Amino acid sequence: MHKGYGRRTGPIWVVVAIMAVVMVIIARAGFKSFQSAEDLYKANEVYYVNDKGSSVAIKVMDIDPEPLVLNGHNYYLVKHERGVAVFEAKSDELNNVLEAKKAAGNAENALEASNIYLSVRVTPEKSSGKKSNVKVNVTPEMKDAFYKKYKESSLYSENAKTKIDESRILKLTTSEDQWGDSAFTFVMLAIVLGLIGFQIYQTRRLKAQYARFDAYFPEYANNMKQLLDDAEYVDPKLKILVMEGILVSYDINFTVIDLSEVSKAYLVFENRRKGGMKVHLRFEYANKKYDSILFRRQLLRLKELVEYLNEEYNLGLKVDFRLLG
Repeated sequence: MHKGYGRRTGPIWVVVAIMAVVMVIIARAGFKSFQSAEDLYKANEVYYVNDKGSSVAIKVMDIDPEPLVLNGHNYYLVKHERGVAVFEAKSDELNNVLEAKKAAGNAENALEASNIYLSVRVTPEKSSGKKSNVKVNVTPEMKDAFYKKYKESSLYSENAKTKIDESRILKLTTSEDQWGDSAFTFVMLAIVLGLIGFQIYQTRRLKAQYARFDAYFPEYANNMKQLLDDAEYVDPKLKILVMEGILVSYDINFTVIDLSEVSKAYLVFENRRKGGMKVHLRFEYANKKYDSILFRRQLLRLKELVEYLNEEYNLGLKVDFRLLG
């Protein structure tokens, strides 16, 4: 194997490995919302009183059955293992919890033995809105109302572990959440799979280019550096050499071009977003396929390369070099 092949494909396979890990993480996060609350809890996907974008679970220890009504929304105080949370829900959504509370009475942690788990989504105090604006989900007035309700409820305690978190609101994971997660997951997986596919394509392309090089220069297959000394034309800045009608780009995208097979050659200029310019030197073949060599720097040196190719191989390259700066 050529050392250059290993040097060029090694980073590609590192990227593929990273992408594969990312794909597993995305898939796992996307399908969490379809797991039961108890399964989430046992998998340690638990609400730790922090902002969380995906579904997490809580084990219900107790609930204040009388909701706080604000702006037409019902807010229940639900005690879990790490404190008291504000839970926005309709009474029928928490019917099993309320029924269990009615049967259990007012003992401390009345629902602990009931093994009731809820799959929830977290609404943070603030979130990003449109055009980088900050959306306030929990206003200071709401926080004051939540805390006042907490102090009046049977859940109130001086114990630090049962303090209320009035800056976040929990909601049950809904079918809309589940399908939204699924759509996002499939889109992300498609992107990751596309990137993996591209990296694999790049690896195969490089393998084919090195095989082509060996076919044209078998005597240099094990000593490619010697070709730099023997070539008819070499530009070490552009990383281009020409030998016996074969052009080799030995930059990161190793490319071998038989100039006798080229039916048309031309330059494509591309302005970069952050200023500057990229130039593609394209070689088109009779079957309309083409190879392209990308230049990002040392662009003024292209003038000498173009003049050499026109003079020695009559490629007819035309370019206004004032475009290069």
